[in-house]
Amino acid sequence: MHPNPIMAEMMGKKTGVSGGKGGSMHIASRAHNMWGGYAIVGGHLPLAAGIAFASQYNDRKEVTISFIGDGATNNGYFHEAVNMSGVWKLPVVWIIENNFVAMGTRIEDSTAQTELHHRALGYGIKDGGRIDGQDVFAVYDSVSEAVEYARAGNGPVLIESITYRYKGHGVSDKSYDKRFADELAEWRDKKDPIELLRRELQKKYKGIDADLAKIDAACQAAVDEATEFALKSPDPTYEDLINNVYVEE
Repeated sequence: MHPNPIMAEMMGKKTGVSGGKGGSMHIASRAHNMWGGYAIVGGHLPLAAGIAFASQYNDRKEVTISFIGDGATNNGYFHEAVNMSGVWKLPVVWIIENNFVAMGTRIEDSTAQTELHHRALGYGIKDGGRIDGQDVFAVYDSVSEAVEYARAGNGPVLIESITYRYKGHGVSDKSYDKRFADELAEWRDKKDPIELLRRELQKKYKGIDADLAKIDAACQAAVDEATEFALKSPDPTYEDLINNVYVEE
């Protein structure tokens, strides 16, 4: 998806990918099979199982990838959706993004089994293991293997991806930086995924710095262009508000 309609959606503009009515909580693109984010914690998991079921039912060689926060794994939606995906051997890869604090509570204070990938055993599905979510190559290899496993009709895979968050869950969480200051500095300085990838590329390809600088500049230019596009885009009208309520045949 092009960055322009994404930024416009974030600003609630008419040119946004969801017409400005979704925002960050409901951003989605049917054209890209990207079914978006959801305001209800864990509420997307039964939808992911349903989408995977549709692929299986219609004999399409598709695989659904669903991302889950560590906190959402304690939600009933998680257990119901993952259980049914195992019962029906659905082509879905469940990826738990474990940043250890959910919305703000440490995982050891909320979850009896803190190694979340072990939950795969309870549903009779493949345990994709615990991977370094900050390592681009580790994520690519693990998810690629899981997708091919699911696409071959073997059923779902559950992966636990270890990652970290640099800010609080929302703007109201003013104390996050202070509560986890030492840990945060360790992850930001030594485990940032972009910096880790940069260092790996620099080791592998001598003289690549100029190319990396061009990529950085192009990314910044894309963000600037998207911001300008969104700021100049019109706001939704009343007619936009009442559109998309019913499906037009």
